[in-house]
Amino acid sequence: MTITDKRKAQFSRQLLAPTQTKIGFADVGSGGPLKSPWNLLPIDRIEKFDFDPEALGDSGSLPICISNQAGEREFYVAHDPRSSSLHPSSPAFVERFGQDALLAKEKIQVKCITLDQCFINRYAVVDLMDVNAEGHDLQILQGATQLLSEAFVKCLKVEFELIEVWQEQGWFSDIDALLRGKHFELVHIDIETSRPRNARAIYHRGEPLWGKAIYVPSPLCWSQRASVIDAKVFADDLLKAIVLYTILDLPGRSLDLVNQFGNKIHNTHKVTSGIEAVFEYAKVEAIQQRFVAGLRSLLRR
Repeated sequence: MTITDKRKAQFSRQLLAPTQTKIGFADVGSGGPLKSPWNLLPIDRIEKFDFDPEALGDSGSLPICISNQAGEREFYVAHDPRSSSLHPSSPAFVERFGQDALLAKEKIQVKCITLDQCFINRYAVVDLMDVNAEGHDLQILQGATQLLSEAFVKCLKVEFELIEVWQEQGWFSDIDALLRGKHFELVHIDIETSRPRNARAIYHRGEPLWGKAIYVPSPLCWSQRASVIDAKVFADDLLKAIVLYTILDLPGRSLDLVNQFGNKIHNTHKVTSGIEAVFEYAKVEAIQQRFVAGLRSLLRR
């Protein structure tokens, strides 16, 4: 763990200590122990809601998947379990990029429900969402329109595709349009590339395949929230969001909230200095990481 990560974890513990409620985390597709960067959050301040297709419900019931409508459908279990999906992989993609691990080894029946159904009458418990569903991410968000309207989700991380990996998958443009329509703003994006099979031995950057994007509510959403919600609840909202944005390397968004709603936060100077202290060594660590990554890249040529 880097110095910056250690400071993020410490900052999170300190800032979340006075909050009245835990961070409600809807984790769709990942399951299991907390993964980076969420593992920097204090575990006792998180209420995690897992949706794992391989986990059975009541004894003898079908595995449950999250989708945009309820009902039974086929689930494709891939040779690499992490690539299992409600969509069959695209044969053209598998062939072009040599991704044989995406091919299905079996099909099982699953029961699909929506996030709106899962959280009906308790939308307010969700603060954070992480959607990672191998081509089904758009459909999951389509089944969460009520949740995204009535909850106040402070941060949403979602996987997307830029090339047809799965048949009838969602696309980044559709996901982006849906979330912008709900007044979320894109604040970070990571894109992974891969070399086609026929050019794998040639050193080059490869072609974009998929990635992860992070969205947060717009400043207007925050202003509207402040005007209608109880002051203590809103103070919790602010502290949770500041922590989430800080661990996601979004100090500008954290400071935006401090500057805009400083009168609703206890000891704003301490919060501001805490954010700045978290990133004291971030530049040095980034230079070190780039150097190591560059060296590894040269060795692969």
